Amino acid sequence: MGGARTLGVVGLALVLVGVLALVVPGITYQRERHTLDLGPIHATAEHRETYPVPRTLAVIAIGVGAGLAIAGLRRA
Repeated sequence: MGGARTLGVVGLALVLVGVLALVVPGITYQRERHTLDLGPIHATAEHRETYPVPRTLAVIAIGVGAGLAIAGLRRA
Protein backbone atom coordinates (compact mmCIF):
# COMPACT_ATOMS: atom_id res chain seq x y z
CA MET A 1 0.00 0.00 0.00
CA GLY A 2 2.89 2.40 0.75
CA GLY A 3 4.39 1.84 -2.71
CA ALA A 4 1.24 2.98 -4.50
CA ARG A 5 1.10 6.17 -2.45
CA THR A 6 4.77 6.90 -3.18
CA LEU A 7 4.17 6.29 -6.88
CA GLY A 8 1.28 8.76 -6.86
CA VAL A 9 3.27 11.43 -4.99
CA VAL A 10 6.23 11.10 -7.37
CA GLY A 11 3.82 11.32 -10.31
CA LEU A 12 2.19 14.50 -8.99
CA ALA A 13 5.61 16.03 -8.30
CA LEU A 14 6.68 15.34 -11.89
CA VAL A 15 3.50 16.92 -13.22
CA LEU A 16 4.08 20.04 -11.11
CA VAL A 17 7.72 20.30 -12.21
CA GLY A 18 6.67 19.89 -15.84
CA VAL A 19 4.03 22.61 -15.59
CA LEU A 20 6.50 24.92 -13.86
CA ALA A 21 9.04 24.26 -16.63
CA LEU A 22 6.42 25.28 -19.23
CA VAL A 23 5.60 28.51 -17.39
CA VAL A 24 9.18 29.59 -16.58
CA PRO A 25 11.26 30.06 -19.76
CA GLY A 26 14.57 29.16 -18.12
CA ILE A 27 16.72 29.11 -15.02
CA THR A 28 18.55 32.42 -14.53
CA TYR A 29 21.64 32.67 -12.38
CA GLN A 30 24.40 35.19 -11.75
CA ARG A 31 28.01 34.41 -12.44
CA GLU A 32 30.98 36.46 -11.29
CA ARG A 33 33.96 36.66 -13.63
CA HIS A 34 37.39 38.11 -12.92
CA THR A 35 38.18 40.59 -15.66
CA LEU A 36 41.30 42.34 -14.37
CA ASP A 37 44.01 41.15 -12.01
CA LEU A 38 46.96 43.54 -11.73
CA GLY A 39 48.76 43.11 -8.43
CA PRO A 40 46.60 44.67 -5.70
CA ILE A 41 43.97 45.80 -8.24
CA HIS A 42 41.16 43.33 -8.87
CA ALA A 43 38.11 43.87 -11.04
CA THR A 44 35.17 41.54 -11.46
CA ALA A 45 32.04 41.64 -13.54
CA GLU A 46 28.72 39.99 -12.81
CA HIS A 47 26.89 38.37 -15.70
CA ARG A 48 23.37 37.01 -15.73
CA GLU A 49 23.04 33.82 -17.66
CA THR A 50 19.92 31.85 -18.48
CA TYR A 51 19.79 28.12 -19.02
CA PRO A 52 16.72 27.41 -21.18
CA VAL A 53 14.46 24.51 -20.18
CA PRO A 54 13.47 22.51 -23.28
CA ARG A 55 9.69 22.37 -23.77
CA THR A 56 9.86 18.75 -24.88
CA LEU A 57 11.43 17.82 -21.54
CA ALA A 58 8.59 19.61 -19.71
CA VAL A 59 5.93 17.79 -21.75
CA ILE A 60 7.64 14.44 -21.16
CA ALA A 61 7.74 15.13 -17.40
CA ILE A 62 4.01 15.92 -17.40
CA GLY A 63 3.20 12.75 -19.36
CA VAL A 64 5.33 10.44 -17.24
CA GLY A 65 4.08 12.09 -14.05
CA ALA A 66 0.45 11.66 -15.07
CA GLY A 67 1.11 8.02 -15.91
CA LEU A 68 2.74 7.39 -12.53
CA ALA A 69 -0.07 9.18 -10.68
CA ILE A 70 -2.71 7.10 -12.48
CA ALA A 71 -0.77 3.89 -11.82
CA GLY A 72 -0.54 4.83 -8.14
CA LEU A 73 -4.31 5.39 -7.95
CA ARG A 74 -5.05 2.05 -9.64
CA ARG A 75 -2.79 0.16 -7.23
CA ALA A 76 -4.39 1.67 -4.12
